[in-house]
Amino acid sequence: KEDGSVSCYISSYEWVTHTWWTVEVNVPSDKAYFTTHTIWHNSSDLDQPYYQWMNAGYQAAGNAEFTYPGTNYIGHGGELRPFPVDAQGHRISWYEENNFGGSASYHVLGKYNDFYGVYWHDNGFGSIHYADYSDKLGMKIFLWGMSRQGAIWEDLLTDTDGQYIELQSGRMFNQPTAASGYTPYKHTAFTPQATDEFTEYWFPVENIGGVLKANQYGALNVSREGDQLKISFSPLQKLNTEMTVYDGETMVGKYSLQTEVLKVWEKSIPMTGTLQKEGTLKVVIGDQYLVYSEKPSDNILQRQSPADFDWNSAHGLFIKGDQLLNQKMYAEAETSLKACLEKEPYFLSALTSLASLYYHEGKYEQALELCQKALSVHAYDGKANYLYGLCHQVMGNKIDAMDGFSIASRSVDFRSAAYDKLAEMYVSTKNLAKAESFAGKALEYNVHNLSAKQLQMVIGRLNHTERKALIEQVLKETPLYHPARYEAYKAGLI
Repeated sequence: KEDGSVSCYISSYEWVTHTWWTVEVNVPSDKAYFTTHTIWHNSSDLDQPYYQWMNAGYQAAGNAEFTYPGTNYIGHGGELRPFPVDAQGHRISWYEENNFGGSASYHVLGKYNDFYGVYWHDNGFGSIHYADYSDKLGMKIFLWGMSRQGAIWEDLLTDTDGQYIELQSGRMFNQPTAASGYTPYKHTAFTPQATDEFTEYWFPVENIGGVLKANQYGALNVSREGDQLKISFSPLQKLNTEMTVYDGETMVGKYSLQTEVLKVWEKSIPMTGTLQKEGTLKVVIGDQYLVYSEKPSDNILQRQSPADFDWNSAHGLFIKGDQLLNQKMYAEAETSLKACLEKEPYFLSALTSLASLYYHEGKYEQALELCQKALSVHAYDGKANYLYGLCHQVMGNKIDAMDGFSIASRSVDFRSAAYDKLAEMYVSTKNLAKAESFAGKALEYNVHNLSAKQLQMVIGRLNHTERKALIEQVLKETPLYHPARYEAYKAGLI
């Protein structure tokens, strides 16, 4: 690449959900990390299950400590338990102390945190993952049981390095089973023609004794040794800045920080005041390039789950049905949504969710009937109008379909998809000027809508207008997006 880095692209189309993804693995020339940049697009007309995790495998041996800042973990069922010490007193943040029970899944949470990793104390080495908290909420540890139950996987899934562990990053807090739908940690949906994009950093750290904070600039550890505060920093890139140390709001010292890649920087300072006990230390590198704070209010989150929610109420039955729909458990979803509508026949969200289910199953007349019922309550409901448009489109009623999509475009959730569907319909009537206008509107409200970009390429081909710049721009960002490659072929670009 122009910046001296090297990239490898991996891509696939997921046939069950009709979503498309690509991952760019990029290795910079002057830094000690590599990145994975993911683009994921729902090219279908309906909501799809939202589930995305990145899994990395590591050796288990070496006195491994899991550096996962958090106060609790949740299981696949959303059950909340303490971390890093469990209710029985096991220090489960250390691999060797998980020598009980079977396989374990710890989805760690409770702090506003953007990194996790593992540090092998016997080797003086670690591996860290970093991403913006808004991009990656899920931070999971998976361990095979240490009994014979887990030992079988050494032969089946490893080479010759012994047992392995998995550290995983996810878009949501946990990998939910059906039971998690009864907790705050729900199965979520990927809206039609939505595109998500996020970058993750993966890197080594060595000879700093552990990791308390890390990001794309480096990894920091702090230890109290006698009357000294020892600060160790493993840089991932060259830095010429300063490190400032605070005791609460009081600055203790400011130190020059000039680093080479992966050359450990260390500083020991006398512990004074309240620094002798944990809770007041704050370390800031540069202009907040990296900030570490021991103060609980700087990190710990507050979330609670209601104990008295009525799952047999109309709203409870709707949530059950919607959760089952997001798991593609259609028969069970239909049962719960119908039960909700028996209690409240005009429960708007249940009407549109059941309509979406029927549309997916090809029961267009039943889906349309539910949409009409929903619209009799709320003429401007975005989801009801969008599904109303889809039903009429597939049934060949163009004017009614365009009516539905036009009103759905007033809803932010469906605006880009609705404009794209209007553009698609104008292509079918050969009104390419109108089609171009609505495809442009779809991209105004979702600049990453690959379906709209594909439609623009098709419109350009049909009306013989210039589309080289668009094709090249899409292929630069997503070189394995095959609709753009096809249009490049048709345009004589490849």
